[in-house]
Amino acid sequence: MLGATALDVIGEALRPPFTSFALVFTDRYALGLAERLLAEDPSARLRGRILSVLTVYVTATADGAGPMDLRLAFAADARDGGWPELVVRELSVRQDARIVDLLRTLSPGDEPGEEVETLIASPPLRGLVGLVINAILYATSADADPVPGDPRGDDAPPPRRRRGGAIPPTDGIFRLPGKIDVTSLKQLKRVRRGASDVQAIRRCMVRGHWRRAGRSWKDASPRWIKPYWRGPSAAAIVEREYRLSCAPGADT
Repeated sequence: MLGATALDVIGEALRPPFTSFALVFTDRYALGLAERLLAEDPSARLRGRILSVLTVYVTATADGAGPMDLRLAFAADARDGGWPELVVRELSVRQDARIVDLLRTLSPGDEPGEEVETLIASPPLRGLVGLVINAILYATSADADPVPGDPRGDDAPPPRRRRGGAIPPTDGIFRLPGKIDVTSLKQLKRVRRGASDVQAIRRCMVRGHWRRAGRSWKDASPRWIKPYWRGPSAAAIVEREYRLSCAPGADT
């Protein structure tokens, strides 16, 4: 659902929940984007492999009124006993910049001093970065569903105490939205596969977007308007077979 949400916000709305955190994706949409990204690199060890999990390590650095630097480290793992495939990119986010425009800027390459237009030339990478930004926006939105407790589980060892003797706080985890649950999803997917252009799917689906907080709202966090399929959500599409008949003596 976040992959079908438009990034119609400015950099001021992008406020990471923590300075350093990780996003874990196990759905086929995110894994498919990562597989397409690795397929573009002939030297990638996991090129052509089916991935099992994609972990994105996000580090945010800000110096007050200046731009915020986001470091995204994509770790793709096929659970084959080898090291995950690592792709690192950095973004500089200004408060007045449109997020859509940021995806068209130059990004640092793998070598020092190298700049490559990967976010333009690589649609899978652009899709992954957009997915990560939408996940950050959702985690800090008014609709976020934080789960208290240690993300490592109930059996995790206690965290180390700080020098002053205080126990560091437990941040918990955020549950991101899942699938679009409608009755006519299979039929609409069939229309999408059989369409000759993207106009059919655009007529069937309304993309998600972010609603800015109103002046009278107590919570100034952006609100997520989730994508949905047009038409009745609880009624199944009825398919019938019709036979064309001609009356005797009628003009054929």
